[in-house]
Amino acid sequence: MLVVEDDLQVRRLVERVLTKAGYEVLLARDGQEAMTLAGDPDAIVDLVVSDVVMPRVERTELAEHLKKTRPGKPILFISGHTFDLPIQHLLADDPDAFLPKPFTPTELMVRARLLLDRSAGVGSETHLTH
Repeated sequence: MLVVEDDLQVRRLVERVLTKAGYEVLLARDGQEAMTLAGDPDAIVDLVVSDVVMPRVERTELAEHLKKTRPGKPILFISGHTFDLPIQHLLADDPDAFLPKPFTPTELMVRARLLLDRSAGVGSETHLTH
């Protein structure tokens, strides 16, 4: 998994939760670092957990890059800014791909597992957001 978060505390929390659940986690502090990691063909990236507003990239640049370099891999967007999100068009097909901050470790794991299962073709009819 690739975690992209500029806030150190949030980045560490997400890393701890995912690592405890048994996932291998790559960390990026900003969009440029995330694009470099995602572009590495040896990096295992089954899911991307990314803050919406990231330094060093334009609004949707990271998401668009990830969709090209990691097609079919789910992206879970996290943000404390729930109004006027620059990624609304990216969430149109999957509103479950957004988790508002603050969130609990359980909420993070449920959402991550849902997106991973869906990308693997398991539970494709399950939705958390209505």
